[in-house]
Amino acid sequence: MRRSLPNNRNRTDVSRLQKRIFLALLVSLGLMLHVLEGFIPSPFPWMRLGLANLVSLLALYMFGFREAIFVAVLRILLASLLRGTLLSPIFFLSFGGGVMAVLAMGMMYRWGSRWFSVIGVSVWGALIFNITQVTVAYLVLVRHIEIFSLIPILLFTTPLSGVLTGIAAHVMLRRTEQYRMH
Repeated sequence: MRRSLPNNRNRTDVSRLQKRIFLALLVSLGLMLHVLEGFIPSPFPWMRLGLANLVSLLALYMFGFREAIFVAVLRILLASLLRGTLLSPIFFLSFGGGVMAVLAMGMMYRWGSRWFSVIGVSVWGALIFNITQVTVAYLVLVRHIEIFSLIPILLFTTPLSGVLTGIAAHVMLRRTEQYRMH
């Protein structure tokens, strides 16, 4: 009995399935990093490294902007469900920061990749994430202009976390180069 070669439709279906599986793995990795990051001591209770944003950066470079937004939103929704913070102020801080970070990283990736590596794109995402979170905290929680005095502190500490996340993304992208789908 002769085996027939798979047609293009079957190949497309397989590649779509592979893409969905990989995106699901990225979301799962993001959830694990989110939980793991909760165990890392930080100098301030509201300051975190932002390791879970690594998955959005990976999705951006491996699949594209739409997939990066999808991964970020799904990761944030699932993390907030796990923590019991869905639709709470913490959720809005995370959601606003995560979506704006992916928007910033997407713009840097598309128009600034000539000047910025994945590390530079990560730093921009981290900066926008933190500025957005302070703004959302002002709008949703605090309503005191003094909260913006945190921005200079964040502008000093954020590049370090952005560089660490960018280095991790760089290493992972080099190891997964054959999986890029855009």
